[in-house]
Amino acid sequence: MDRPDPHPWRAAVALGVVAIAVTMLGGFVLGAWFRQDRGWQIAGDVWVPLRAAEAIANGRLTHLYASTPLFVAMPLLPILLVPVAEVGRVLHLTQSIPTEIPRPTIWLVYGPWGLASGIMFLAAFRALATEVGIRRGRAWLQTVVTVIVLGPVAIGYGHYEDVLALAFLMLSMRAAFRERFLAAALLLGVAMGFKQWAVLALPVLVSIAPREARRRTVLAAAVIPATLAAVVLPFDWRHASRALFEARSFPGAGHVALWISRSHAPLVSTPFRIGALVAAIAAAVAIRGRVEPPVVLGALAVVFFARLLFEPVVFSYYVGPPLAFAVLHERLRAGRTLRTMVVGGALLLLFQWRPAPILWWPEAAVLGVVLTAPAARELRPGRVSSTRAPAHALAPSSPPRPPGPPRSDPRGPSPSPHP
Repeated sequence: MDRPDPHPWRAAVALGVVAIAVTMLGGFVLGAWFRQDRGWQIAGDVWVPLRAAEAIANGRLTHLYASTPLFVAMPLLPILLVPVAEVGRVLHLTQSIPTEIPRPTIWLVYGPWGLASGIMFLAAFRALATEVGIRRGRAWLQTVVTVIVLGPVAIGYGHYEDVLALAFLMLSMRAAFRERFLAAALLLGVAMGFKQWAVLALPVLVSIAPREARRRTVLAAAVIPATLAAVVLPFDWRHASRALFEARSFPGAGHVALWISRSHAPLVSTPFRIGALVAAIAAAVAIRGRVEPPVVLGALAVVFFARLLFEPVVFSYYVGPPLAFAVLHERLRAGRTLRTMVVGGALLLLFQWRPAPILWWPEAAVLGVVLTAPAARELRPGRVSSTRAPAHALAPSSPPRPPGPPRSDPRGPSPSPHP
């Protein structure tokens, strides 16, 4: 009776298993229908971290970035994929890197293993929803994010590192709402250990932490990514520094910014991403001292949507993190998720259209403004704070006692002051 969520994993496991089955079986069927070689339909990006995992399995953890120049994320996902690489080596399974083949047999192991990251994300999403006070419709919210978040990120592109980074980011926010800022910082560090964009949540986390805990929060968040960087940078500076600090973007692969030509050669995207960090700091300053869940979640949605403005090349999976926080924000403020579902779905469909950038960006900008407007209102200075309390106040540890009969005084009735 006193547990706010008696079944925290049930819906996550069920939806995750369905997503795994649909992705695996759908890839077999679609490949047989549409591929000339009748091979399996598999997202091409999934093979890059597996190549790095093979380097770790072969004892070259410090040189994992030398295995492929395409892997530019932090090392945690390849570390988690070491068992897959070992199974592939022992059973002599085939794979589609460096040469694509129609039916890579390691996908039968790698596919379910990687897609299981969606179960972790769905459980973390539900945990955060419970923490901010959502008690009804949580399974429906998980179904929504399965479609609009896991769909493009995990199924469409195979970026399991982004899924896990978002999962640990949500667990970090749950710990912050519980006023456990050391745990929140460490969990955010794990998120950054999967993907660097998680650092955009650090200014928001610091802004809601008590003044005396802010420095400790920053240092704790830096422990895990700094340790991972220290493992690879001193031993393979040439490849590791290029992957972590000079990641390249390929204009021909996605939707390019208006100031970049489609025919532009691959370019280093790190300088542009500094603008996203500045936007995150500005959002954190705007909500400083306001710890209400709708305010914090709205700020995070705005921060991750603003990231798209500073990327030289954008893809549909970039929209996954802001949509996840926008779903929670709309549910808390409006009691529904219709706006995020409709407008977010339209934005994802828009990514399938590949006209000239001058034709694509106005429609994307309009949809982005409509989608983020409610969350952006949380950043207005002087806004009255919500009366919603943090989750530890919304979900007491024990249910209130029912009123009982008044207790009798053993000393007898007290005399009335007015006879």
